[in-house]
Amino acid sequence: MPDLGPPGSRDRLAAGLAHCQALGMKADGDPACEAVWAENRKRFFAPDAAR
Repeated sequence: MPDLGPPGSRDRLAAGLAHCQALGMKADGDPACEAVWAENRKRFFAPDAAR
């Protein structure tokens, strides 16, 4: 996966999500995609998430 910017940045998350989407079914079980999806869930469900 290419350098996606500083950890926790929105651009990094968006780029990671786009990368995993482009992988399609190959993303299932991919450790990088699992991490990106976990971060996305954390941001989505955070009560004080900045939007």
